Amino acid sequence: MLVKTINTIGVLCIIGGVVLGFQNYEVVTFDENILGEYQEVTEESFLVWLLYALAGLFTGIIIIGFGRIIELLEVSKDVQVDTKYMVEDLKKNVISMKENDHPTKKEVEGEKHNSINNSSNSDKSKRGE
Repeated sequence: MLVKTINTIGVLCIIGGVVLGFQNYEVVTFDENILGEYQEVTEESFLVWLLYALAGLFTGIIIIGFGRIIELLEVSKDVQVDTKYMVEDLKKNVISMKENDHPTKKEVEGEKHNSINNSSNSDKSKRGE
């Protein structure tokens, strides 16, 4: 919701810059005539329109960029929360396995080592060593 609002504000800045450029592209200056009187002179300036449009575009892009940053931070937060719950579940499973007297890795390795030794001893006894 927040990201959509920020993106909307960014788009409105861009549109507003273009609209204000069209509204203010006429520059009014005062010029003194031969009689010493001041007259209003209206000039159309493409540069004024361009400056307003670029200012709106620049501001809009920055605001949309902030919206994108917030969106990525929300996604990162969701991933971290999911990871936290997965780690908690794994912890509970490990604790329940220990409580149910499941053999640990060392015990399993020790049993494998003993069975290998027993099989090699039985081979030696069969050969008469």
